[in-house]
Amino acid sequence: MGGLYEFIIKDKAGNALSSLTGARRRSFATYLNKPGEAHFTISARDNLITGGMLLLGYNELYIYRAGVLVWGGELVYSRLDLSNDMEQVEVTAKGFLDLLSKRIVGTAASPRIFTNTDLVTIAQTIITESQALTNGDFGITMGTTPVSRNGDRTYSYKPLREALDELSNNNIQDGIDFEVTADKKFNSYYPAKGQQLPGVVFEYGVNIESFWQTLDATQMVNEVIVLGSGEGSSMVTRTRDTSAYLQSTYKLRQSVLSYKDVVEEDTLDDHGDKELAQKSAQQQIIGLKTKGNLQPTLGSYAVGDSPRVIVKYGFTAIDDFFRLYGIETAISDEDDEDINLLFSNI
Repeated sequence: MGGLYEFIIKDKAGNALSSLTGARRRSFATYLNKPGEAHFTISARDNLITGGMLLLGYNELYIYRAGVLVWGGELVYSRLDLSNDMEQVEVTAKGFLDLLSKRIVGTAASPRIFTNTDLVTIAQTIITESQALTNGDFGITMGTTPVSRNGDRTYSYKPLREALDELSNNNIQDGIDFEVTADKKFNSYYPAKGQQLPGVVFEYGVNIESFWQTLDATQMVNEVIVLGSGEGSSMVTRTRDTSAYLQSTYKLRQSVLSYKDVVEEDTLDDHGDKELAQKSAQQQIIGLKTKGNLQPTLGSYAVGDSPRVIVKYGFTAIDDFFRLYGIETAISDEDDEDINLLFSNI
């Protein structure tokens, strides 16, 4: 085994239980505004693993690269495989943001209402109030707190992580970005996480091992009808259109979005406008694979950043800045790194 990475199991109090020196098929991934994942396999007879050490929903995985904490999350899944020619336990951990998937905001009798409230404040408040419930503290603390824009929200039996998703730039126009870090800090970003990186360049034939691109018009839409709260004639609805030029060029292409817990027209507008921004023309979706021993090094870019991508091959001529939505790292037994960079939130 190489010495670059260390996978450590800890309990909820932060006590280290074992360093997984025998782990194989190791990987971890981070995504913008979504929980990351990590995976590893170990021998079913690994003498460093004792009873309860892989307790799912309780113990946690922390990944260190060159002594620096780069990923953290909770163990959520394991699978034992035994046969004549194989024995292993495959383990999956989810980033700490996923903990908020099993929390509810508001009730029918007592909805949680925010009026003209900063979006970051809404996000932090629903997390803080959820953690204040009896046995509700996940240990998530508040980190960066920028001033964003105001909005109205009403939550009734709303899954907390879904509420966060709908505040994010992934789902509304002029939203926020956020993360729960490996040390359990909830950081918010406005207007967006990351920056353009002129010095970080990925070029086919230089440091790109493989590259793929899809151009997709199957989801093209230039009029969005957004359905909100209510039924029949009392339903809140909004219709959002692209420019007349796009409709006359591509002809009318409609879709319907449903947000049945939304009562505010402005919020429906934000969702509709985001859909149009993403799908009013063909979608270009790209990804690439690079290696950890090539420049730019892992850690010189992060999700949210926009590195420069250059691919000139045949009739393909790409040279532009693309925003990173995901970084997936697979680690060999010798600590060689295969890094997949994803440039779309689709």
